[in-house]
Amino acid sequence: MTACKIILCSLVAIAVTSPVAVLATWPEDAATDLFIGDGPGEQTVPHLVMAENGACYAGWYTNASGNYDVAVQRLDAFGDEVWGHNGLLASNQPQDSWVMDWDLVAAGDDAITAVRDIRTGNPTVSVNRITAAGNFPWGAHGIEVASNNAFIGPPNLAVAGDGDVVVVWEEHPDFGAETIRMQRIAPDGTLRYAAGGIVVHGSSTESPGRPQAIAAGASDVIVSWVPNDQFMGDRQIAVRKFDAAGDGVWIVPITVFDGGSLPFGHDYTLMSDGAAGALVAWESGAGVFIYSYIQHLDADGQWFFPYGGVRVSTDNNHNEYYPLVAHDQTSGDLLVFWTQADGNQNNFGVKGQKFAANGDRLWGDAGRTFVPISSTHISFMAAAVHPGGVTVAWNANVSGAWGDDEIVAMLSDFDGNVMWDPSPIAVASTLSVKSNLRAVGTDDGAARLIWKDERSGTPDIAAKSVNVDGTFGGGTVGIEDQNPADEIPVIGLVLDQNYPNPFNPMTTIAFTVPRTQHVRVTIHDLQGRLVRTLVDGTRQEGRHELRWAGETDAGGRAASGGYIYRLQTEERILGRTMVLTK
Repeated sequence: MTACKIILCSLVAIAVTSPVAVLATWPEDAATDLFIGDGPGEQTVPHLVMAENGACYAGWYTNASGNYDVAVQRLDAFGDEVWGHNGLLASNQPQDSWVMDWDLVAAGDDAITAVRDIRTGNPTVSVNRITAAGNFPWGAHGIEVASNNAFIGPPNLAVAGDGDVVVVWEEHPDFGAETIRMQRIAPDGTLRYAAGGIVVHGSSTESPGRPQAIAAGASDVIVSWVPNDQFMGDRQIAVRKFDAAGDGVWIVPITVFDGGSLPFGHDYTLMSDGAAGALVAWESGAGVFIYSYIQHLDADGQWFFPYGGVRVSTDNNHNEYYPLVAHDQTSGDLLVFWTQADGNQNNFGVKGQKFAANGDRLWGDAGRTFVPISSTHISFMAAAVHPGGVTVAWNANVSGAWGDDEIVAMLSDFDGNVMWDPSPIAVASTLSVKSNLRAVGTDDGAARLIWKDERSGTPDIAAKSVNVDGTFGGGTVGIEDQNPADEIPVIGLVLDQNYPNPFNPMTTIAFTVPRTQHVRVTIHDLQGRLVRTLVDGTRQEGRHELRWAGETDAGGRAASGGYIYRLQTEERILGRTMVLTK
């Protein structure tokens, strides 16, 4: 018997004869976390992005080999690891004994990584592409976009509206102009510009750094950088839009502010406004305090807010650290959350502000207090925007003792209403050293979190999913497989086993609803990816039958193997497994 037939028989046994509950891997309590990177050595600098159909990509540096490699994992909607524990290596080229930041984005349902290594003996920027199936269409070691004896800083990625991947980085040679550079890569891996990229900005007297890029419309991108990133420099932010050919759409770079300076060691935020413009948030020192600002540029580079940006509050007696921009591109709501701290940085709180289209502060000049200032140390704030509002999470150290950290979170709707009681809630309550927290939102209102966790003695990578109602877990389909003759009654709600099963070429799926309501019937592969939507609309009370002949929503044919079909109503989601043979 072939391996393929053995697998098929196993699936048939599950689908036809064996009661089984298929539940999400995402932990369902605050004391349990999902460790996705826990190999030998240090695991550090995590990144997290959403993919399609509720899946996400997580990545981090792993020192398991003695080299700092980049590992990437795909987690399906249920929190299951698609590529095997500790993921795939997106980069295993020689690296310095220390690491700088790297980047991870999603292009459709693929993961894109950019990392700086020393594979050629010189600093090198490489970009790699990994498909949802775990393939490497740009080669196992990715595409080299820069390699020379200049010092090269961390790369940053964007995916343009036409599907091209854009990477920006900084170069600092011993002699000559220091530059911000950009390369553009077609989906098939072809470089759009000459080897080494094009110069976005150059200076022989200053040291430009910290470039970022975002998509801006059909094919344009907006690039930002700090023109003079020296320790004693006057660190401000410049922004410019470029077309697909690399020509400046905005005639000259726009200086976002010219009063004050970005504090050394503090970063800034560049974010798309969904209308080919940009949102920029930053901090600026003023005497002993640091204040936070935001600016909105339209597609033509014009100011929505007054020149120099708008402060998030007018409280002059506290620091405003790490502004998090939360923008709902559907409604246009624009929120900023930040860490409040006293002058001695002994007491911390969480505040927020909502901005009108002209920059007016809508939650009062001092902003809205979400967590009153106290001795609990707050760090590593992250925000996830989703249809339910904004989930804001952070690292909280209550005792002040090293290692007494937990991750906590709150949910605010776009009007500033706190949605959980109590708030905040503990998300990761097992005390340990935690850092590098990141968050992304899902279409169903959940927030996915990732962070570095040192409870095992060496740094590992942990993750969690927080639902819109403040519970944990996510992606649970409530599958209960029974004999084909049996039904699953849930207050009159019934999902039958498909018949025939296994099937080729067609099977029938029957269900019963106890009242007229909206019904959604979908088919997913065993990794949770949507394959086909059979029903998405109102159905009358009673029994209904659907037929599936193995077609996909894209118009192709589904591969042979196991599938999950789901019935979603206003009361519950039910599901069963089935097998398509060829």
